[in-house]
Amino acid sequence: MDSLDQSDSQAVFFNTILRRPDELEATKRAETALTSDLIPVLRRLCDKVGTVVEKQSALENSICDINDRINILESNR
Repeated sequence: MDSLDQSDSQAVFFNTILRRPDELEATKRAETALTSDLIPVLRRLCDKVGTVVEKQSALENSICDINDRINILESNR
């Protein structure tokens, strides 16, 4: 880490420590609100991804079934 990066890191650290308690509390409340808003969105996204994966799997199975039927029809010619 070069000295400039270290100075920047130290400045951020000390600015965080030296904040007034009400600023820290406001930051914590904002982080909590953001997290509580984000969690349901992530859950819905996971549900939708799961649904897409299930549909993809069902589609692949249908394609395999169709291919099997085609092979049977071709072998019966």
